[in-house]
Amino acid sequence: MVTLLTDVIAAEQRYLDARKAGDRATIRAAEDELRTTQRLFGAGADRQAAPGAAGQENR
Repeated sequence: MVTLLTDVIAAEQRYLDARKAGDRATIRAAEDELRTTQRLFGAGADRQAAPGAAGQENR
């Protein structure tokens, strides 16, 4: 989970750097990477919070 969060932060930084540089192709690539990484992070968080995760039982 921590690795995914680190990946999201790194992708956000690359996006901000691309925006600062102003290169449209790099910005688009960074946006795509950021969206994908955020989606993966969200899916990972959902799995962690799901009932039954980490040995929790549904009652």
